[in-house]
Amino acid sequence: MTVEEEIINLSELQKKVILHFLTFGPDTPKLMSRRLLGVKTHVDLQILEKDCLKLCEKGLIKKIAGKKVPKRVPTSSIKPHIKIRAKSKEIRRHGQYFELTHRGKQVGKIIKKEYSQ
Repeated sequence: MTVEEEIINLSELQKKVILHFLTFGPDTPKLMSRRLLGVKTHVDLQILEKDCLKLCEKGLIKKIAGKKVPKRVPTSSIKPHIKIRAKSKEIRRHGQYFELTHRGKQVGKIIKKEYSQ
């Protein structure tokens, strides 16, 4: 399947999720449901989680454990300067993060061009 065919088969919400990851990096569905693409939204969390799983099945994004999220980088569009994941010796539950795969980055760049026109 070509990149253009993949983009045609994506819903509007899935396109926004890919753009969000391209712009803000790894994030959780819970945080994205509150603030997608840096804009305050109230997207249903269950719908967003289902779309993330569909994107995983298509190979455009992948799950990463909270412990594997890079240190000292913003992990959300919600106050990125506060959400920098610092080194911590505490054991705590970090949630399920998603990030773009190489194929997802290619698709995201094309979607970004479409939105900017």
